[in-house]
Amino acid sequence: MEQNREKKNIPVGIVYGKTTPYLVEAIALKDSPSIGIGRLVKIQYLDENKKQEFLLGRVISVWTKNRLLLDENMMPKLRTKDLEASSMTIEHLGLASEIAGMMGFSVLIIGRKIGNAFVRPRIPLNPGTIIYMADDEFVSSFFIKDRTIIIGNLRDNHNVPAYIDYEKLVTHHFSVLAMTGAGKSYTVGVILEELYLIDNLKLPIILIDPHSEYSSTLIPNEDSREAREISKSVLTFVPGEFNYLLEKKFEDVHGRKRVTISVKFHPAELETWQIKTLLSQYYGISEAQSASLDRGWDEIHMEALDGNPPTSIEELIEKSIERIEHKGTRRALENKMRALLKRPYFTFGKGTDVSEFVKKGQISILDLGGIEAFDQQALVGLILRKLFDLRKTSYESKIKPFLTIIEEAHNFIPPGTSPSASKQIIARVASEGRKFGMGLCIVSQRPSKVDADILSQCNTHFILRMMNPKDQNYVQNIAEHMTKEDFEAIKGLATGEAMVTGLSVPFTLLVNIKKRRMKHGGVTPSIKEELEK
Repeated sequence: MEQNREKKNIPVGIVYGKTTPYLVEAIALKDSPSIGIGRLVKIQYLDENKKQEFLLGRVISVWTKNRLLLDENMMPKLRTKDLEASSMTIEHLGLASEIAGMMGFSVLIIGRKIGNAFVRPRIPLNPGTIIYMADDEFVSSFFIKDRTIIIGNLRDNHNVPAYIDYEKLVTHHFSVLAMTGAGKSYTVGVILEELYLIDNLKLPIILIDPHSEYSSTLIPNEDSREAREISKSVLTFVPGEFNYLLEKKFEDVHGRKRVTISVKFHPAELETWQIKTLLSQYYGISEAQSASLDRGWDEIHMEALDGNPPTSIEELIEKSIERIEHKGTRRALENKMRALLKRPYFTFGKGTDVSEFVKKGQISILDLGGIEAFDQQALVGLILRKLFDLRKTSYESKIKPFLTIIEEAHNFIPPGTSPSASKQIIARVASEGRKFGMGLCIVSQRPSKVDADILSQCNTHFILRMMNPKDQNYVQNIAEHMTKEDFEAIKGLATGEAMVTGLSVPFTLLVNIKKRRMKHGGVTPSIKEELEK
């Protein structure tokens, strides 16, 4: 028993200097286990009843220094040393190796757990207080296990699962942010699988897939009941008719065919701003043509919502341009609309019932790999707006609560006034969706190119390796639970390591993401293998 207690209380440092109830500085003890950024520690503390407790803390910075080598009087002496760099040691400088460097670290105090709350001390800790390595049992006691999913294990406490509160994750939105190659899509796949497997929940999930990466979720990566269950749940939706190139690519990569469901909508279901965005981006429209659409398309759109849409391209174009008097303007707009309305996902017959995307126990992959970026925006904008209306307009909605995951989100919700046919409705889902059971996940490799107002609505962030200073600064303004030092640390995260912060976790976690149950489709192809085909 005494031996187990000793293992749980391995000293690593001692508090020194100025302290606060939130932050302490410590000197590492000689021969203590290594301390790195993100390491969890526990700190001795006497509560208000003089009872000894332990506080949980997180190391947010580490440093090494030697006062002698910082002394200005030492510098001239060091310069006179006639030593070759390859053989130079600390002893050559006349210093004992024991005092060559003093290691210290800063600890952010998380607190102690009382019920489900974390309480920090009201007064600063005393210098001289001992800091211990946080053992697995102590760390695990800070997690609430109910209503959680496990996405991996803590990096520095390998035996402690990384519990994520799935209620807060889905209802309060979340993001997955990383540079290319850091494991972003893999992490999304793990989260998707674990959310689907929650006992008796069968959360409907829609995944917007711009690069045809996620249909591989059909294919088990292990022989297990869970993997077979996920495989049966996946439906792949594609815009328009059968796309031979897209299906051939899937078969070549995965060695099997897939079944797809065609998605089509009547063009009159697009709102005025959406049709104008498409026309403007592909063909350009004049102010006169834009004004004409403002007058005519609203009426066409309302008729479509009432169940009386135009029955042909000719009828739709005629209604759109009938108020234009100038023949040149009429002809130009007619030609542009005719070209636009030939998109494969438009139909003048019966369109797709969007409720087909949201079924209990179903993962709906919307594979947009076969169409251009602005067409992707229009289709996503249309689907989400119709789903939003279904959830909002009826207390007993036709569809269940669901989660939408948007990959490459910077293409759908760009910052500022950048044109997008999907941004308006995604912003509305981000700000109002929680009230109507619509969860949202924003995924991007370039967070600085994502609309800040929408990203700020995400209350949990999974942040993997990120090197771009602009992206780091951008996320730092949004991820309020992370420190400046945390953002320095994410530069050095290994592939598959993530910093998880926000409402769904009790404190900022450093996590090793677990292995996927299903085949991962976001693998970077080998140039050598591709050239040898």
